[in-house]
Amino acid sequence: MPYVRTVEVDAADGADRELYEKELAEDGEVSNMTRLFSLRPDVYEAWGRLKDAIRGNIDLRRYELATLAAARALRCRSCVGAHAAILESKLYDRRQLEAIMRDFHAADLADVDIAIMELAEKVALHAYRVMRRR
Repeated sequence: MPYVRTVEVDAADGADRELYEKELAEDGEVSNMTRLFSLRPDVYEAWGRLKDAIRGNIDLRRYELATLAAARALRCRSCVGAHAAILESKLYDRRQLEAIMRDFHAADLADVDIAIMELAEKVALHAYRVMRRR
């Protein structure tokens, strides 16, 4: 498993310190993803703007369902866990979330939610196959 040396919380200064302090204030800890971005805080800032632009046009539930589907497709356990935790804490009970995780097609979701999750999987795995239809 590769190891990436990131900026430690107690050694952070400048943009990294701001990044870490903000996350500590919001979440009480600094996530692995944020630590990774400590190597390029400018990229983290750009990523945040992109994420906010996307989330600004979709409700939280659909955003989290889409990101959960993409994370599952990519087999990113920490991302699956993070998005599942948001869905469970704010939107679904454990039983509903487990049904979504097992098979979202059979989880009693609206057709549009299933389509969004299918598209998120497709983009995550095969972005080159996603074409705009005219």
